[in-house]
Amino acid sequence: MADIYSDITIIGGGCSGLSLGYYYAKENIGNKKIIILEERDKYSNDKSWCFWLEKNSDFIHRDIIKKTWKVWRFSNSKTIYKHKSSNFEYCFIPSEEFYNKTTEAIYKDERQTLLLNEKVKTIDFTETNSYIHTENHVLKSKVVIDTRPILKDESMEAPVYQIFFGQEIESTSDLFNSAEAGLMEDFQSSGERIGFLYILPFSNNRALLEYTIFSTAFIKPEYLKDCLENNLSIRNIKQYKILRSESGVLPMGLKVNTWNSKDLYLRAGIASGNLRSSTGYGFLRIQRWAKYVASNLSKNISISRNYFHSNRKQNFFDSLLIKVLQKDMCLGENIFLNIGRQMSADRFARFMSDTAQTRDYISLAMSVPKLPFLKALLSR
Repeated sequence: MADIYSDITIIGGGCSGLSLGYYYAKENIGNKKIIILEERDKYSNDKSWCFWLEKNSDFIHRDIIKKTWKVWRFSNSKTIYKHKSSNFEYCFIPSEEFYNKTTEAIYKDERQTLLLNEKVKTIDFTETNSYIHTENHVLKSKVVIDTRPILKDESMEAPVYQIFFGQEIESTSDLFNSAEAGLMEDFQSSGERIGFLYILPFSNNRALLEYTIFSTAFIKPEYLKDCLENNLSIRNIKQYKILRSESGVLPMGLKVNTWNSKDLYLRAGIASGNLRSSTGYGFLRIQRWAKYVASNLSKNISISRNYFHSNRKQNFFDSLLIKVLQKDMCLGENIFLNIGRQMSADRFARFMSDTAQTRDYISLAMSVPKLPFLKALLSR
């Protein structure tokens, strides 16, 4: 027998779940009762989100953007290419700022309850309700929105993985140019993977540095710690204090599992396409999804399972890129460096932000090597 009742239960109080709760609180209309279940017992500064924003554009979370860069770099051992934009900024939000802002709004909303330390064990469905069993409660809900990470078996279906291990460090000496972000630095290609450094300098002596790989094989992010340390040593970054670490695995090229949704159960997050298949960026997509769903909940409109309308040009390129990398990962270095060399900063930023125009795709097509993409096209 249930001991907690709600109209909506959101499983997972991460970026997707908290974003939905935040937008629903800001709508401040409607009377649906929402419960958010989060497995962890407290929030910490465990990750960060980055994205491109047009300068002076209206953005609800602009107040928690802690650093922006108008210049970003691509490089290998021989060349460096820089993008400098006067219209776009590369933005950084630390998770602790996002958690604090969204949970504060949710706690103030009498229609919502955020429960920490609640691990979901099973979900049972009847014709009209869902029953969520946690280690502490049984919750009865009309609709379940599941924002949890995809299952390991599902992620293993990905043709390519983006895997990273990073550390935010502070040094006693000046090591960084705080005006420029290193998007893909020091490319290294070997067999079934390519690797690079991702460098976000917050000051001249403090930065987040991540060693990232694109790989057709799954490995645990912790195995990249030595790679990060070796690359820092090569850059003569040796005397520093580690402030925090973050790591992750982003499955690239996964099909959206809409078939796992039911009338009472909706998959969200990565499972619903909120992660860009070719890049791993997802924060802005999640915000658009959360705003849309929250508005529908407030107006008693049915929740759509297919919020993201198909962008055929974007999906076409993304699928070709994944096929090319899956066939020959070492081509990735040439592809990304050519994009850095030939595309303008604004065109690149629009493409990475899901707002590319036709002329941006033409520029993109002119930037990548033609033969591998033609072969990928013919194999579709």
